[in-house]
Amino acid sequence: MANAEASSMEQSFVGVSYDTLTHATQGSCEGTVTRSSEGIQGNLEIGGFTIPLSSSDLSSGSDPLEPNKLENGWPVYWFQSRRPEHVSDGRALEIELNDRGDGLAGYLTRSGSDYAKLGFTLGAVGTGATAEEIKGGLQNEGKGVSPPGYDGIPPVPDTGVPQNTSAAAYIEDRRNGGDDT
Repeated sequence: MANAEASSMEQSFVGVSYDTLTHATQGSCEGTVTRSSEGIQGNLEIGGFTIPLSSSDLSSGSDPLEPNKLENGWPVYWFQSRRPEHVSDGRALEIELNDRGDGLAGYLTRSGSDYAKLGFTLGAVGTGATAEEIKGGLQNEGKGVSPPGYDGIPPVPDTGVPQNTSAAAYIEDRRNGGDDT
């Protein structure tokens, strides 16, 4: 898990959310996290969603969220939120969160081919991280790139999980005579 120094203190994070296909940014995001030997607690503000990091189906529970697995010694959390404000089209919000101590990264999505992934990258405020610095690390400095088969860079919604870069949207565009170069 994260180092002992970071395991018992609260950390604040800032960063950006972006479409994982185009790397075009949606906006700023932030979070506050406290780690313990039992897991992680706190809140993330991403894509217009407030996502509590606790067990109890992410309602108002106060138990830490436990990692699903470790990757190279770092915890990875995967969970669904069925809170009413997180459900759309009957589908829960799905979250993957990779904790790297002074950095958090992952994505939000929903089940099915109608939704793409909204990625996020956050850096610890205490290390001097800024949303602008993180945005500058994305392809084309967060302005995005045109993926193969698209005419230009599809816009990212102001809030929520992107749908216009989903597999279903791509297939529908091809059916309607879209350019597949």
